[in-house]
Amino acid sequence: MSRWHNQYADGCIHFCTYTVKDWQPLLSAEVIAILYNEWNRGQERFSVKIQAYVIMPEHVHMMLWAKDAANISAFLRRILGQVSKQIAPGQKGFWKERPRVFPVYSRDIIEEKINYIHRNPVIRGLVKEPDVWKHSSFCQLVEQSEAVPFKCDSFDNLI
Repeated sequence: MSRWHNQYADGCIHFCTYTVKDWQPLLSAEVIAILYNEWNRGQERFSVKIQAYVIMPEHVHMMLWAKDAANISAFLRRILGQVSKQIAPGQKGFWKERPRVFPVYSRDIIEEKINYIHRNPVIRGLVKEPDVWKHSSFCQLVEQSEAVPFKCDSFDNLI
C-alpha cells in the first residue's frame, strides 16, 4: 500500500483532513473546545487563515490558507500535538498518522470542497440540514450568522 504524500503550495488554499486513530468517536465537547483554542493560537502564531471547517465525531475537515505553505504544515503539527498532549498526556497515537493535505487551485474546486465540508454531517446521517450541525462554518459562511462557536476568515480576497 502506498503512503500518502501531502502537497503544499505557497499562497494556495489547502484542503485538509485529520482523523482520530481507528476512527474512534472521541471528538467530545472538551476536545472540540481545545481544538478551537488551539486553532486561535495557531492562526496567530503561524499566520494561517481558516476558510471553512467541520468537526465530525472522529475527524475534521478544513480549508486553510497561508502565504508560506510551510506554515500550514507547522500549524497542523502544533494543533495535533497540543490536542494530543491535553487529551491523552503521555500517550502516543490520539490521531491517525498525520493529516492529509493538498492545495486547491480553482474557485470551482474550492467551492466544491467547502460544500463537501458543510454537507458531511448530512451525508453521514447525523443531521437533516447542514445548519443544524453546530461545529461547522456553514452558518457563518452561508447564512452570514455571527453566532458561531469559531469564526472563519474571509477567503474572497485570497483567490
